[in-house]
Amino acid sequence: MTEQMSITAGGMVAGWWVELPLEEDGAPVWARIEVVLPPEKTMEDRYALRLRRDDEVWWVKVSGRLPFPVCDVDPTVGGPQGG
Repeated sequence: MTEQMSITAGGMVAGWWVELPLEEDGAPVWARIEVVLPPEKTMEDRYALRLRRDDEVWWVKVSGRLPFPVCDVDPTVGGPQGG
């Protein structure tokens, strides 16, 4: 099930899926969270996420307070959202 959650609410953990825009001016896409680095590791007030979608990998920084769509299973497989 997809929910809107922030990192600080426990919504972004390694192995879960998050929907974020990964390209400049791009539409949001689902990608799997591989690594979550907290602000004390990034030395900023944001979290760093390493995301994977197929063979592509991104590092993105997000606020811990902003909610994003997250899911504990791949939302792109089956059902009305996936193929």
